[in-house]
Order: sequence, then structure tokens, then C-alpha cells
Amino acid sequence: MTLPRRIVGLGGGGFSRFGRSSRLDDYVLSLTQKDHPRVLFLGTAGGDADSHIVLFYEAFSGRARPAHLKLFGAPSRMEWRPLIRDQDVIYVGGGNTANMLAIWRVHGMDQALREAHYDGEERRRPVYRQLVSEGLPAGYAVEDSVGIVFQDTGFVEAVTEVEGRRAYRVEIVDGQVSETVVPTRSLVSPPAPASPAAPAPPQAKSPPVPR
Repeated sequence: MTLPRRIVGLGGGGFSRFGRSSRLDDYVLSLTQKDHPRVLFLGTAGGDADSHIVLFYEAFSGRARPAHLKLFGAPSRMEWRPLIRDQDVIYVGGGNTANMLAIWRVHGMDQALREAHYDGEERRRPVYRQLVSEGLPAGYAVEDSVGIVFQDTGFVEAVTEVEGRRAYRVEIVDGQVSETVVPTRSLVSPPAPASPAAPAPPQAKSPPVPR
């Protein structure tokens, strides 16, 4: 069975913050419906930093088949394109998105996630609002530790691994930039309900002592 193509935009968090205990990463892996999916890390936005790559392998080794691709000094696209096609998950690391897109275009890898983060950096929110006001198409924005899922070109859901974090729909309404909170499903398992106390066993009665 061929699974639908999905994009999951993460607003920070994931293995870079929570290591192997990230609920967002668990959720992404579950979408593949495989026990050990192939997961490729693209750290272009972070300068292909070795420290990020090490964290990636620590988080996914043993439960997936991790690999990474460096585009700084990368081989020809004919060599790495088969690697891209064979993956179940392509994990795009955070960092300088503008530089990442420029490098991707140079190498022919120009299909990128359009992702907006709100609370992780001071200027993210006003810059995104300004871009929308200047004609950028309406879109979604997420706070740190929130993921937003698209299937084909349609929105599916927003999920979070930290309670209280939000996702937003950002668009022009009546000539003004409008933010609408998008319902977010928590990936944090609720505490198990307390088991009812077991009834106390009946106490044995001593037989009457004959007189």
C-alpha cells in the first residue's frame, strides 16, 4: 500500500531538545507505519553542523535506519538523488532558512518546507506577519514544540509535545493580518486513571474456645 505524502512542520523541539524522548519524533515515525523506517537528516540550515548530526543519530539509532546528507561540499546530485528517493522520512533541521533555500536551489533540491516559528525567536512573529501583509499567501505558524501536518496540499492536524503550545492560521481578513488559533492535539499521554482500591480481604474469625 502506498502511503500519502505528508509534510510535518516543526516549530522547534524534537530530538534537538528532547533527544530520544521527543513525542513529536515518535509521532513522525508512526506516520510511516514501519518498525524501522529510513530517516534522512538534512542539516543545511544549521551549516551541516556535526553536533546536530550526532544528536540525530543518538535519537534515531536502534528504532530507525538513520542517514544524513551534507550539501556543503556535496557530491553531484546524481549520486545523492537515489538516497533521497529511498527515504521514508526526510528530517529538515532548523537554522537559517534563507541560506538553506539558496543552497538547495544551487543543488537542485528546491522543494522545501515553508515553515514559520512564533515564540522561539523574537523577530519571527513580526517578520511573518509583515510578509503576509505584503502579499505572502496565507499560511500556518507554530510555536516551539508544535508540529503541523499536511497531506498532499491539505492541512491535517497540529500536534504538540508540550502542553499549552499553539498553532495558528495567519491570513488577511478585512485588510488586516489575522491570527486564528488552530486546535492542537497533545502527544503527551494523559496520566493513567487511578485503579480503585482493592477491597480488604475478610478477616478470619477465630473459632470459639470451648469451655
